[in-house]
Amino acid sequence: YFYIIKELKHVMDREIKLLSGGELQRFAIAMSAVQNADIYMIDEPSSYLDVKQRLNAAKVIRSLLGAETYVIVVEHDLAILDYLSDFICVL
Repeated sequence: YFYIIKELKHVMDREIKLLSGGELQRFAIAMSAVQNADIYMIDEPSSYLDVKQRLNAAKVIRSLLGAETYVIVVEHDLAILDYLSDFICVL
């Protein structure tokens, strides 16, 4: 998740209300990733992100998985879901 934080260095001094949707989304993903949790619940992580940023976000989210950690993702991008998922429930 360090590369998402590295990508956001240029916005660290700006007020949150001045960040773009993609910058906010990457910030939220990075903040989730640095938390120590057993279960991560993430809603639409690829929203407002370009293709490169979506891949980086997916890598960060996938890295959260462990023997004792779980990630629950709600996502509309099936390519991202394919990369992230061991199991998929389509509603």
